[in-house]
Amino acid sequence: MSAGTLDGGPSFTCVHCAARFRSRGERKQHIRTVHTKPFGCVECKSCFSRKFDLEKHRLTVHRRERPYACELCELSFGQKHHLVRHQKAVHTKARDFGCPECGADFARKEHLANHVRSVHEKSKPFLCFLCDAEYCEKRGLRRHLESLHVVKQTRAAVFASWQPEAKETIPPIAEILKL
Repeated sequence: MSAGTLDGGPSFTCVHCAARFRSRGERKQHIRTVHTKPFGCVECKSCFSRKFDLEKHRLTVHRRERPYACELCELSFGQKHHLVRHQKAVHTKARDFGCPECGADFARKEHLANHVRSVHEKSKPFLCFLCDAEYCEKRGLRRHLESLHVVKQTRAAVFASWQPEAKETIPPIAEILKL
């Protein structure tokens, strides 16, 4: 980990990704949160940089605890920022992200990115391994598998290890069908 200059001052470079920081402390924080994830979930193999995040994951993902309830509808959420995001998008109808090509508005940045990728770039990276169907989003492929190929439950773990652009990493059909 070397020191150099960043805007005329000293800089400290991450040996993992070459990101540069103004202080050793910033670099250490970066390495701990981005590259070092010692807290692993025994149920799904997700890893976290902080024990707190692992515990939050266990409660909301595996125990399905949803302590943050929306006062305007029946939905509840595992994390407070998910509730805030829901209220902003659904109840106040805020659309802060506009498409520069067609002007369509979206509540979330990732929805705008999905729109650009699927509508303007015509990208469909999620490929069905049972037929030639292609989808721009993982959820489209999941619906396709559940409805057309009668794969009733598609676990996130199956998709997490599957790189859609690499057919050789496709999970075996026997593994999918036993879900």
